[in-house]
Amino acid sequence: MSSNNNDLRIVFVDSSRQVSRKKLIEEIQALKSENSSLNSKISSLEAEISSLRQSHDS
Repeated sequence: MSSNNNDLRIVFVDSSRQVSRKKLIEEIQALKSENSSLNSKISSLEAEISSLRQSHDS
C-alpha cells in the first residue's frame, strides 16, 4: 500500500466497490451535518410538545 494517505482505498467484500478516503470524509461530513439538523429539529419538537403539555395542563 502506498504511504500517501490520499491514495488509501477501503475495499469492501466486493472488491469492485472501492471508495476513496476523500469520498468517505465527504460522506461523513454530510451525515454529521444531517445529524445536527435532525437534532435541532428534535429539540424544536420537544420544546413544542412541552409547551403544548403546559398549556393543556393549565
